[in-house]
Amino acid sequence: MIYTLTLNPSLDVTLECPHPIIEGTQRPGAVQHAGGKGIDVSRMIHELGGESIVMGFFGGFAGCTLEGMLLQEGLQLDFVKVTQETRTNVIIIAPDRHQPEKKVTYRFNTLGPHVQSPEFLNLYHKVAALQESDQERRPTFAVLCGTLPQGILATSYV
Repeated sequence: MIYTLTLNPSLDVTLECPHPIIEGTQRPGAVQHAGGKGIDVSRMIHELGGESIVMGFFGGFAGCTLEGMLLQEGLQLDFVKVTQETRTNVIIIAPDRHQPEKKVTYRFNTLGPHVQSPEFLNLYHKVAALQESDQERRPTFAVLCGTLPQGILATSYV
């Protein structure tokens, strides 16, 4: 079993503008999808026929939406609920103002929730308990990736 740990997943909203961005109201096409590097890894494992479990934090309406999207994709989840809202990122794709045949991408990535110590400890205990799980659910590999949420130090991976 491959576990992926995405501590700061996101609900990504991609806006595709048909014209260069100018002042005033735009009417772009919009697509929402669940984002996060570890989620992308689990998605690929699933598409290749492998088994993976996505772990991390989620909270609020955006977190519930993200969870629903991942379940609809057929991914296995083991998230820890946090009190603050999962981050929402906005990606805008539009033609370049000076070369309209070229596309320009603007990314607005928010910080995400501030994870409290008890929430982090909840995830820590989940991960520690994996050593005791039955052979079928015991991790063969673990993938730790993506940005860290507020309140989590990089040394937390150690």
